[in-house]
Amino acid sequence: LICALLPKRYIGVAGFVWVMGYLMVCHIFSMQMKYMNEEFDFLRTQMVITMKLTSFAYNLYDGTYDYKKVFATDHNPKEAKMYAQRKKFAITSLPNPLEFFGYVYCFTCILAGPAFEYNDYVQSIDGTTFLVKESDGKEKLKKPSTILPALKCLVIAVVCMVGYLQINGRHKINDQFDPTFIASFTMGTRFIYLLIAMFGERLKFYFAWKIAEGASILAGFGFEGYDKSGKVIGWKGVENIDMIGFETAPNVQTATRVWNKRTQGWLERYTYMRAGKSLFAVYLISALWHGLYPGFFFVFLSVPALTAVERLAKQKLNPIFCPGYDGYNNATYPKTTTAQIYWYVCTINT
Repeated sequence: LICALLPKRYIGVAGFVWVMGYLMVCHIFSMQMKYMNEEFDFLRTQMVITMKLTSFAYNLYDGTYDYKKVFATDHNPKEAKMYAQRKKFAITSLPNPLEFFGYVYCFTCILAGPAFEYNDYVQSIDGTTFLVKESDGKEKLKKPSTILPALKCLVIAVVCMVGYLQINGRHKINDQFDPTFIASFTMGTRFIYLLIAMFGERLKFYFAWKIAEGASILAGFGFEGYDKSGKVIGWKGVENIDMIGFETAPNVQTATRVWNKRTQGWLERYTYMRAGKSLFAVYLISALWHGLYPGFFFVFLSVPALTAVERLAKQKLNPIFCPGYDGYNNATYPKTTTAQIYWYVCTINT
């Protein structure tokens, strides 16, 4: 309603400020009611809705007030990628209430995400994303089966939950603060137990994200299209976690990109690219979005410092151990023994 009534030039900023303010009220209310008691509350749902509403406001701004700039064809190379994304997700007219609320409260992702873009939602609903061009140039609706990829997510989720229950039953994080536990083991042993316990905790997140991913795929969301031979590329458009990628990440930057991927994309598109590429702004918003627990601010506001140190280290060390590697494309990584050892050392260190 606010987006419809305000002048177009204020849609993006007003929508963002309104929703973040609303989320803060929810956080404060939740803290008053359930602070630090580890009960499930409504904030997970509010966090997902915040991502959807803020992205919707910015995309509507891009498709209306900023239309000429976003859809221009003369962007410089540095801005081309950013404007290509804005053009892809731009909303050129307000949807009707049914379309809007169907997107915001989509049942497959209302509890734990993934929060995908409005255009991705609409194109899956109307079938546009499943259109393929035939030899005669005509487009044909060709929707592949979603059952097997959804079942794959379900199987992975169940394995993760079993793993979580088994590890959490044997190695609890709270043991690290128990005087008897501390007196019984050396610091090195306690550190190993902590790594095991934290891995078990991550399995809990993997379970929730994979269940939600499978539900979204089953509903037809996340389709990546067909390759030139007509085969399905995949359904990673709603993937929230690359488990292997995270567990074997060789640096902090890679780890943050494959953990909670939909949120990472949201922060990149609507904070990083619109706030002067400030990592501090990104992680401040991330901390506020997660909640008002002090731990969130300690964790997230330490990441810019870690990233800055890591960038400096890569700038100095990569030319020595893996010359030719661009830092992003693994195809450019050298196959030498030294480079492989360097990669594993970085992974263990991370």
